[in-house]
Amino acid sequence: MLKHTTYSLKSFLKTVLRPRDPGLFMNLYSVFTVYKPKNHSRTKPPSIEELRQILTRIESIEAKTYFLILAETGLRPGEPFLVTMDDVDLEHGMLRIGKVTETKRAFVAFLRPETLEFIRREYLPRRETFLSGVTKR
Repeated sequence: MLKHTTYSLKSFLKTVLRPRDPGLFMNLYSVFTVYKPKNHSRTKPPSIEELRQILTRIESIEAKTYFLILAETGLRPGEPFLVTMDDVDLEHGMLRIGKVTETKRAFVAFLRPETLEFIRREYLPRRETFLSGVTKR
């Protein structure tokens, strides 16, 4: 956050203040520098064991299903919400993801048999109960 703020401030000073008051521009521009971290904010992806530990701690069936889909397919966090039941092929373990944005093309993601069994056994009955409760209202 600090890095982005300093970049914005430096850009603002160059664009607005330099043409109007070069002396004041030099005084303000040279007062601070942009901090550049050596690691370039690269995070280490979690290991399989860490992902399993996270999954065992999630209590909600819906959240577990969401986490499993994210972990196995590599979707971005908002993309599972765009998947409809028509896009899911539980028989073959496939998710057909249509064109999501202008920069992302359609693709097919595959789910492991264990995940498919969890979805059939835990998520789908819960989903049916929820939908029947919503449609009765």
